[in-house]
Amino acid sequence: MNRFLVDENAPRSLAGVIRSAGHEAIDVRDVGLRGKSDAEVMAYANTNGLVLISRDADFGNVRRFPLGTHPGIIVARVPNQIPPASFNRMVLDAVRGLSSESLEGKLVVLEPGDRVRIREKGRTEGQRVAGPEKDQRKEHGPVPEDRPEQGQPRRPRPR
Repeated sequence: MNRFLVDENAPRSLAGVIRSAGHEAIDVRDVGLRGKSDAEVMAYANTNGLVLISRDADFGNVRRFPLGTHPGIIVARVPNQIPPASFNRMVLDAVRGLSSESLEGKLVVLEPGDRVRIREKGRTEGQRVAGPEKDQRKEHGPVPEDRPEQGQPRRPRPR
């Protein structure tokens, strides 16, 4: 089961919401990491085997935090104006949806509209996407039935 570390840019209530759903969650403010650098927060998560949940897009930088080198990172890319209860619900829905798989070494990006992108080391075919079919097309390019057969000219894509 995944265990979580909630970054200080997430609502203070998120760790409690995740715990009430039966998962282990710690808030960085409760372990003396308030105001610490991203590297220090990630080091704590690594040392304690915790999946980091953050709104900080810097944690989505796979050059700085390479896939396969951490217990997992969830980055919520949502507007700052989203109410804390809505943010908590979105993250909790994703945590529940991902509870059956290990997030070890993966980067999960949450976006409005229940869109979840998962990047993992060794996957070169794009990213697994959960959400509406049209979003999958956007992430993966044309779906197989849109790809031309070998030797056939490509059809221009509408813009």
